[in-house]
Amino acid sequence: MDDRLRELLTTDSLIDTGRAPRRSAVEWLEDIQMRICLLNPCNPFPELSSIQNHISLLSLMLQGAEQARLQCWRQIRFARTLGRSEEIVQPWINLARLDRIQRRRTSARRRLLPLQMLAAGEPATLASKLVEATHVRQLAISVCAAERFQWARDTRGQLSLHLQRLPYLFAASNHPALAEQRVVGGALLGDDEVLQSGLMNHGWFAASHTRFVGMYYRAVHAWYRGQKQPRDRFFERLSQSATGIEPDTDHAWLRLLHRAQLFASGSGCDQMAAELGSRASAVAKRLGDVEYIVKVAHASCATGRCNAGWRQHAARSGYQQFKGIPPFRTDPVRQAHACAKLREIVSDLDRVRRAASS
Repeated sequence: MDDRLRELLTTDSLIDTGRAPRRSAVEWLEDIQMRICLLNPCNPFPELSSIQNHISLLSLMLQGAEQARLQCWRQIRFARTLGRSEEIVQPWINLARLDRIQRRRTSARRRLLPLQMLAAGEPATLASKLVEATHVRQLAISVCAAERFQWARDTRGQLSLHLQRLPYLFAASNHPALAEQRVVGGALLGDDEVLQSGLMNHGWFAASHTRFVGMYYRAVHAWYRGQKQPRDRFFERLSQSATGIEPDTDHAWLRLLHRAQLFASGSGCDQMAAELGSRASAVAKRLGDVEYIVKVAHASCATGRCNAGWRQHAARSGYQQFKGIPPFRTDPVRQAHACAKLREIVSDLDRVRRAASS
């Protein structure tokens, strides 16, 4: 399969809607600090859970996986102290993801086993606490499918087996996540039959956003088979959607606009690429997502509308790198400020936990 086609089909999920925008590190941390100050001391949940999850993510991006792992365990111990077993699930999922990032296959498999029980509707023990599946089953289903897919991507045999088991994981044959994994898996395997089964899956019609995602995948596949009409129809529909209000709270829509920008640029539609780049940039700025501000600006270089400002945005972000972007020099002062602010907020969070536990 052509490398460009593989990149357009397999780079990142376009249907995962649960992601937080990657804001400038210092700005994000200052917002978290304000949220901690506004917590209700009598009932800090679920806001406190969201704050703890963001701290773990920022610890990963600024300090590395081991510091993020430490934050996850602090979150778990706090939930156990308060007897809130359902609050253990998300940090447990985060630990499984860290295991994957660090290539700890055995540990990741061990963490996924209780999540698979929750996905099946059965209670499971996480960190010595029994968790009922009632409120977390759908989360467990999507996480198990996504994590098993990420592990399987590296091995052809495992990926084929995973794709065969997908309907059992979702307990359905039509589901947008199932459809996307078949498209991506088929592209990675070079298996057109698997890819086609994903393209034709009725799960794309689950919501308006996933309809656009399904159209995108079909348009990309058709273009590389010499068919222009699906591409033109997709861009026409996407242009028509510009007259409405962008769902700027949905990070998945931002990723779709950016991927469509890359597709337009790669298929010779420079004017459309510029239009989509402008829309993606506007959404990224409203969300405050510095990573996609940089990615969209960098992608504009391919159409001759090079925006040299992407390096300045990247340097001021406080992060060291963005996937798919050439290396850039980070502003050391901003990075040091972000790390100091993170340590300060971790101390604030510890005080909140002690107060809530007393």
